[in-house]
Amino acid sequence: MNDPVLQTPERPRRLARPLMLGRLGAVLSLILILLTVFSVTIIESGQSAVLIRPGADQPRVISSPGMYLRIPFVERVWLIDTRLQTTEQIEPQSCITADQQTLRLSAWMAWRVTDPVRFQAMSLTDKSVLDERLRKTLGEAFAAWAATQPATTLLKGQADVISMSGLADLNQRLSTLGVAAVQAGLRQVGLPDAGEETIYARMSASNNRNSRQLIEGLKADERQLVTLQNRQQTQVLDEAYRTAQQTRQSAEAQLLVAYGRQFGQPNGVAEILRNPPRPTSKSDN
Repeated sequence: MNDPVLQTPERPRRLARPLMLGRLGAVLSLILILLTVFSVTIIESGQSAVLIRPGADQPRVISSPGMYLRIPFVERVWLIDTRLQTTEQIEPQSCITADQQTLRLSAWMAWRVTDPVRFQAMSLTDKSVLDERLRKTLGEAFAAWAATQPATTLLKGQADVISMSGLADLNQRLSTLGVAAVQAGLRQVGLPDAGEETIYARMSASNNRNSRQLIEGLKADERQLVTLQNRQQTQVLDEAYRTAQQTRQSAEAQLLVAYGRQFGQPNGVAEILRNPPRPTSKSDN
């Protein structure tokens, strides 16, 4: 009969084997899941994938949306946004027009990626460097296009959108970056600092001249108003004086008539009314 005490050490070994197998299975499952995740590339609408394999002559470009398999940790995939994007100049640049006028222009463009491989190579180091190159290329193309346009056309907004020849020149410059412009135009048109200062000086002088003319006109109107008021005041006083004289003469006539009826000597009374006697002063002899 076997001793149960001697059989006790073999039980942990029997229990450890399934536990180790379970752990190994979990690790293998995790590895398979990671391999599956890194083996699948999902390309959405508006994207292109650039797949690079070591030793391959050319990268592989996938443009159709869908789910694709790749060799994990061997093939590297870059997803490129091929949708329409915009770039604009932040600061205006000085440009010489066809009539030798200097203007400050800032431009914009709507573009999309046409060569994913070249675009991926340009944007591999730093995206800010690519953005700066896009703005620089845009500025160079618009400076060349502005040299064919008169200043009045640009200032009046008659050429907000670049011409077909200008767009073709812009796309030729952008081809080295792997992109193409769909549309481009002017974002801002202005005069140089010296020209703006001259215009501001003229506007200030014109405003000062208009202000002086307005003040002088107001003073002239005030003088005319005072003259008119004085004239009206004189006319009112003259009219009042004439009215008083007429009233006095009418009262004197009525008084003479009444006195003549009473005493019969109107002429003497009339003379007294016209020339009243002056009081005589008494002097000591």
